[in-house]
Amino acid sequence: MTKEKIAYYGGQDNPYDVLLDEYEVGMKVSDYDPLFAGLRSRLVPLLQKITLAQETNPDPVLPEGLRFSIEAQTDFCIKVSGAMGFDFDAGRMDASTHPFSAGLWPGDTRFTTRFDELDPFSCLYAVMHETGHALYEQGLSKAFSLTPRGDAVSLGVHESQSRFWENQIGRTPAFWSIALPWFREHFPDAPDWDPATLNRIANTVSKGFIRVEADEVTYNLHVMLRYEIEKKIFNEDLPVSQLPETWNSRCLKNGSE
Repeated sequence: MTKEKIAYYGGQDNPYDVLLDEYEVGMKVSDYDPLFAGLRSRLVPLLQKITLAQETNPDPVLPEGLRFSIEAQTDFCIKVSGAMGFDFDAGRMDASTHPFSAGLWPGDTRFTTRFDELDPFSCLYAVMHETGHALYEQGLSKAFSLTPRGDAVSLGVHESQSRFWENQIGRTPAFWSIALPWFREHFPDAPDWDPATLNRIANTVSKGFIRVEADEVTYNLHVMLRYEIEKKIFNEDLPVSQLPETWNSRCLKNGSE
């Protein structure tokens, strides 16, 4: 059905360009290929260097068996989201299998997160990411609601807001110097970590299969992997039956196995 849609849009010369345009108007494969090539050439060696360094200087880890209750995580994350500026009188936070944010209606913006009782950082950074999206929605002009001028500029700009809050703000010692008292209040059984240690835990680099759980080094490799596979599907007619094989081989190539 997606291929039929591409044909209706007249994208026979470079079919994947039609899909890319839905996310960032005007951007094409000819723009992204060199961008990703440059990123990959730097990220893969950096990942290898970090992995080697971790053998002699491992990152601090969460104590084995220590549990962070869902109730405490919820209260802590609501505190952080509120401090970021999210208006809980015009929205709410709930739980779901995959975190997402949605501006359902002017004055009603909702986002979700998920919980892991062994890892509160998974929930925290999902909340900061989705709150970034939600803040953008809550910041749209009410005077132009339900009109094109009242919509988000693009999904790319939307994502810039979520990633900004999650990483440029959230994964820093400055953030943890503010959030540490809240963390200690809600998780009194946790070790007496300082902001620098919490920040090291939050920035631990590890290879994994789940994009939304990825660190700053490997996250973009996940995006590149999806881009490469989708381009093969729509520009090179890769059969769906070959997706598992392609996924495995591309994971090794990107260094995000």
